[in-house]
Amino acid sequence: MYQVFEFIEQDNLDGLTDYLVDALQKLEKAGTDFAIISANTPHIVYDQVQNRVHIPLYSIVEETLAKAKEKDLDKIGLIGTKFTMEHDFFKKPFTLSGKELVVPMEDE
Repeated sequence: MYQVFEFIEQDNLDGLTDYLVDALQKLEKAGTDFAIISANTPHIVYDQVQNRVHIPLYSIVEETLAKAKEKDLDKIGLIGTKFTMEHDFFKKPFTLSGKELVVPMEDE
């Protein structure tokens, strides 16, 4: 994650994309059937990464939304890095689906 945060701090999303694609291509070569990016923050480049790899890549954002729909949940809490909380890449799919994604405020 330190490398991921370095890319984020430098606002280098292309570098982050390349970094993740490189790691996933190594998994592809090793015969992996699928992969999951298991942290919120790297999902800012999820679509770009998915377009450059051949194995299925599961999004924890979409999987979380699917589980919320399955359980008929309308108000879901999110805890993440400052970067995740300030950007809409996690919130947007929930909003578009009519679900409310609640994020804690610093002063609460």
